[in-house]
Amino acid sequence: WLRRCPASSNKRFVIAGNHDYWLEEFGPEKAQELLGEGVEYLEFSTGSFEADLGETSPRMVKVYGAPVST
Repeated sequence: WLRRCPASSNKRFVIAGNHDYWLEEFGPEKAQELLGEGVEYLEFSTGSFEADLGETSPRMVKVYGAPVST
């Protein structure tokens, strides 16, 4: 269902929440494998995509994902 959600950049990110310990236990490689193509799992890592913010040229946006909160 996640890959069917509209996204102008065709990039989708998944970041585990602080209670998603089961996803953390899989590790980033296995989590990425389960999510499949078109979805990027972030665990203490960054992803990026181009976003059209209505300016003259698109901007690169970086997303940092951490499965814990402070």
